[in-house]
Amino acid sequence: MDTVRVCILFAFLPSLAIAQASDLAQEQELLTRDCKNVRGHAGRVVEETSQSELNTDLARAHAGEVVKNLQLMEQRLKTIKKLYTKTQLTRVSAEQASMEKTCEMLKNLARRLEQELEKEKPDRLQARKIAVEVRAEMNKGYDVHQQMKKKLGLK
Repeated sequence: MDTVRVCILFAFLPSLAIAQASDLAQEQELLTRDCKNVRGHAGRVVEETSQSELNTDLARAHAGEVVKNLQLMEQRLKTIKKLYTKTQLTRVSAEQASMEKTCEMLKNLARRLEQELEKEKPDRLQARKIAVEVRAEMNKGYDVHQQMKKKLGLK
């Protein structure tokens, strides 16, 4: 009877590994999308704050999208961490930690950006400076994420 159970277990192991790899790949792709969205919306804030007259409503809307995508990014990092096998986690632990740190730094920057834009008369140049910092930090995070995917054998 034990031999039968072992055979059944081995029969299902490949499908379990494939399912884990598929879920991990999907979550990694969604994380890529979230990273790109953060960069893109921060770039739109940079554009808006580069104009001679600030369209505060539009800049605020893009800053809100930065925050929304950062929240998705943070949730996705937690989900991804749970999907790793021990070997995978060991392989990408430095990148995972770096991405988590990047999220924290980005949340602080996004909070500052929102606070600046919520003022009655936002300082256009200060808001631009913060948005540039968000974009630069996300660029670093994106590069780390690409390294992580490479180490996992994902495209």
